[in-house]
Amino acid sequence: MAKLDELKEEIILFRSLLITMIIIVVSLIGWIAQHETSSKLIYALIAVIFLCIVILWLLKITVKKIKLLRDL
Repeated sequence: MAKLDELKEEIILFRSLLITMIIIVVSLIGWIAQHETSSKLIYALIAVIFLCIVILWLLKITVKKIKLLRDL
């Protein structure tokens, strides 16, 4: 039972991280839309791409944990 609870907590943590990363990406996209002539635009675009990769990585880990939870 302890393994099951631990796995559930990990899934909750990864879900929270996913939500946080998505909020950050949406905020950055909003900033880009408002400051499209800024000299820092390229850095914001790089950050959006990097965060999207992190989101996909976290999503992959979360799905693996959910499948592992199903097997228990």
